[in-house]
Amino acid sequence: MGRTAPPGVELPLAMLYLIHLLVSIIYGLIMAGVVAGLRIERAIVAGGLAGLVLYVINFGIVSAFWPGWCGGEVTVVFTHIVFGLITAGAYRGLLRRRLRSAAEGT
Repeated sequence: MGRTAPPGVELPLAMLYLIHLLVSIIYGLIMAGVVAGLRIERAIVAGGLAGLVLYVINFGIVSAFWPGWCGGEVTVVFTHIVFGLITAGAYRGLLRRRLRSAAEGT
């Protein structure tokens, strides 16, 4: 789910996957910083909002440097918000588990 390549643009599929993976890692690290100190409920809401902010940043960069790649923005917005929700919830869930284990002495 995302933007479709404009006509005439041919990138190897592995390159597209690599770019997407790198951007997702960067977004995930940003998300970790945003939700690290929040309770899980607030972290999930903040994750959705951070996903929306990341979309705006992403759209600004894409439209400035690669305007032919803009399009299908509804699915791109949806994907960014869902990515934020899932990433925030997973990060907080894993962080809580690690803190519990440390408190128990394991």
